[in-house]
Amino acid sequence: LKPYLECESAPINMYIYTLLIHRAYLSHNYKDVIKCCKEIIGFLEVRGIERTSPFYSNLTPVLIIQKQFNEAQTVIQKALSQANKGSYSWSVYTYYRFVLELHRRDYKAAHALFQTAERKRHINKAMREQWLIVRGFVKFLMRVGRIEGSGHFKLGKFLNEVPVFTADKAGNNVNIIILQLLHNLGRNNDFLIDKKEAIIKYAERYLKSGSRARMLLRLLLKIPHYNFDKALILQKTEKLATQLKNSDLKVDNADIEIIPYDDLWELTLELL
Repeated sequence: LKPYLECESAPINMYIYTLLIHRAYLSHNYKDVIKCCKEIIGFLEVRGIERTSPFYSNLTPVLIIQKQFNEAQTVIQKALSQANKGSYSWSVYTYYRFVLELHRRDYKAAHALFQTAERKRHINKAMREQWLIVRGFVKFLMRVGRIEGSGHFKLGKFLNEVPVFTADKAGNNVNIIILQLLHNLGRNNDFLIDKKEAIIKYAERYLKSGSRARMLLRLLLKIPHYNFDKALILQKTEKLATQLKNSDLKVDNADIEIIPYDDLWELTLELL
């Protein structure tokens, strides 16, 4: 297909680059994702064609997981300036802006963004379930004292409000399970004990062996296994926690880790 890029047709270039970007995503070749996104965005912007949004949304999460935080912020600001408030695109970039602050551990900045979005009620309905997930992690950060506020989170209400993500077993459902474990820890420890076998089976069936999500669930399930004894848990999980910390962040069908899982594990230990 590459020779056809020479014809300077915007639609053909967009279609071909879309294929190239998705191929790079599937092979986790993030350098190629960044290269292809920048090339097609440059091609379109030079010609004054305002159809860059899909490519900015492909570029942003990769810049975040590659820890190119300043460039990610620049891209998000540029994309937000081109999107209408309340639109799906605006909501996506607001979400990524929030995630960016969590990845660079600026929890106060993330909370300020969250509060503004909640107060002005601009989040698009198509992003509603994703934003409920975000709210669950904000409440967890309140519990561990990284941001001010009440960490009270109504799990029952939350679970009723995320039917689409709950059905997405190989994708966003993992965040729902993680939030259930986090918010029951120290409040309803029996939940962690009772759900242990079911979560092990879920992970074996839906999560790739060696994936960061599967490693985090294994770590979280060590908590009831070692009877909530922090010193023993630290000792017994050291190897797996190091493996998680040294593994590469990826963008998969669950999108991007809202709080990097290795950071999330360290924060969870503070509740013990």
